[in-house]
Formats: sequence, structure tokens, C-alpha cells
Amino acid sequence: MRVTLAVAVMVLFASAATLEAPDTAEVTDLGEQKLPEELSVSNMVEDIIDQDAGDERKVGEGQDGGVLENHINTFAKDIAMSECIQMSEAQATDYCFNRTEAHCNGDMKDWFCDFEHVDVYGTQISQWCDDRYEFQCTQVNVGAPDQIVSAKCCSWDAAIGNCSYSNTQCV
Repeated sequence: MRVTLAVAVMVLFASAATLEAPDTAEVTDLGEQKLPEELSVSNMVEDIIDQDAGDERKVGEGQDGGVLENHINTFAKDIAMSECIQMSEAQATDYCFNRTEAHCNGDMKDWFCDFEHVDVYGTQISQWCDDRYEFQCTQVNVGAPDQIVSAKCCSWDAAIGNCSYSNTQCV
């Protein structure tokens, strides 16, 4: 009984301590903030609009390392680089559609390693990007030495002026 009473008193004191009124000196109404120097969304938008149009930036300039990757940053990186991309054939088909000629099979083309590759016998054999090889993939063979195989690339159809994935090897 004494233990129960002691626990009840401790709970009462703990809850009373948390129910004290907060310090209201820092609480302000949003309508009271009228200083232009203060950080607000509208001030940040105005700063962006007021920037000199002649000031061109490089991709990523002015961004710190804490900037999260988003679709705009990803697109800018993709346009700026020719690289190996880990994709299945279905994903590569979507990726290649409607790319420019330079980014389709020109100087800025990407190449694909299919991690879901299935051989003629129906066995899944993963192909992985490897920074050591341009336009090639490392094919992982379980219980056997890995192989270096040709990567797949997009192809440009000059007749219709469009890019598509045709499962052709990179040249």
C-alpha cells in the first residue's frame, strides 16, 4: 500500500512539473512579423525573382552537401554526364524514349546493365555497372568467374527523329 501511495505521489509531481505554463515571451502572431530581413517564403521567392538574369550558374553551384537529390538535380546530372545506369530492359525502354540525339547515341549517351537479365536458358544472370569499364558490364556468374559483357544502349531512328531502346550493344 505504501509503495502504491509513493508511486502515485511521484506521478502527481511529475505530471504537475510538465503542466507548467510555457514561457510565452517567444510566442508571436504570424501577422506581427513585418520586417523584410526576416526569413519567410515570400522573401525567398522575391530574392529568387530579383536575381540578375545575366547571372548564369553551373549545375549545383551554390548548393551545399546537404541538398537532397530531387528530380531536377537528377535530370541536370543526367544531361551533364555520360554514364552507366543500372536498369532492366523495361526501365531502359522508358528512359530512352524521346531523348535528344546527343543523349541517345551521341557523345553523351548512357549505357545500361540489366540486373534482371535472363539468359537463353531462362536463368537470371545479373549484370552490374563497373566504373572500370566504359560501355561494358560485369556479369555475375555464381560458382564461376565473372565475365565482362557488352552493355546495351539506346538507338537513334533518323527517319522519325526519335530515340528508343532496342536492346542493341553499344558501339
